[in-house]
Amino acid sequence: MSRLSNLRTIALSVLVFGALTACVPTVSGDSTERRGFLSGLERPERDNANLLRQRKLADGAVIVKAPKHYCVDPAVIGTAHFALIAECGTLQGAPAQHPQDRGILTVSISSPLTEGSLPRDLGAALGEGQRFDSRINGLTVKRITDARAQTLAGADPTHWRGALLLNERLVTFAVYGPENGAVLGDAGRVLLEELARNTQRSSRLR
Repeated sequence: MSRLSNLRTIALSVLVFGALTACVPTVSGDSTERRGFLSGLERPERDNANLLRQRKLADGAVIVKAPKHYCVDPAVIGTAHFALIAECGTLQGAPAQHPQDRGILTVSISSPLTEGSLPRDLGAALGEGQRFDSRINGLTVKRITDARAQTLAGADPTHWRGALLLNERLVTFAVYGPENGAVLGDAGRVLLEELARNTQRSSRLR
């Protein structure tokens, strides 16, 4: 199985973890050593017309809108509850100018929730980590440093997670980066908040 096919297959399999952890697929192989954890996302055959800035999940219950310079990977479309996001140039196969500054983002959503099934504490749903104040209404943000946490091969164990309730669904976000990457710090939190804000605004009119 090719790395591209493997990426698609494993991206779908992460849904068994539910919406409580926004996980990402495993990427490995020789190119991982050259390009780090971004290598498995290269799509040399694509052009700008094929890249997506946003994607509807669950028949439009949630509309994921990528941050500036990032695109939704159209290869991972086998599920209505998960989206994988990377820098647009990476998805086109363009050489990374500063790979340490790049991130991979994920969004996953739950099935519709009833009042009785709403999580009491979104922070607890995200796992163990340091909680940060967020400028986005309703968004809970944590920086996860637990090396045992589900993450991407080639990525630093430290990553960002966020969660909010939107249109009766639990929406979880994650931002992953390479070891010592810029997105492990405040840049990752800013990226996560931009993704959450865009998604919240795009999904509001329903």
